[in-house]
Amino acid sequence: MPRLKYSVFCCLLFFSLPRTLVAQEPFFNNYEQNRDKAIAELKRYPNPDTARVNALARVTSLALFLKQRKELYPYCQEGMAISRRLGYAKGMAQCYMFVGLYNKSSLNSAAAHTYFDSVIITAGNSSEKKLLELKAQANEMKGRLYYDHENYYAALSHFFESMKYNGNIPGLNLSIHLYL
Repeated sequence: MPRLKYSVFCCLLFFSLPRTLVAQEPFFNNYEQNRDKAIAELKRYPNPDTARVNALARVTSLALFLKQRKELYPYCQEGMAISRRLGYAKGMAQCYMFVGLYNKSSLNSAAAHTYFDSVIITAGNSSEKKLLELKAQANEMKGRLYYDHENYYAALSHFFESMKYNGNIPGLNLSIHLYL
């Protein structure tokens, strides 16, 4: 009898869980809505200044897939042009990161490495939180690219470099998965 109760309990638990689990967060499902909101907010910043660059970066940060990145690429180009004109390192690093991710999604590893290197160089020795975060993410992406090409020594070096910043930045939680 206890075995039957246990079996029934396990079956009920097994069949009730799939209905309660959420496959994806709402963020992923509302791309169009979030994009439209970010573009509407962008219209509040017509002047080519750092506020517009930050708004452009918010628009480009919504892209997760290659199709979305292709759609938002012109916003990145505008942000990069304004950042270069102003000498705005944070804007440049955000745009380089977007283009690096775009190239990574397009399977253009060489260009992706170049742009991730540009993020690292632009961030330099800055102590600004966003630049450190971008530098850590760029190192993680370089590590993933090297890992995908089975260059494990270089991948490990970049993973360790990105982990340097993981504990030093409040709120930054990079997830690095090593498959040994």
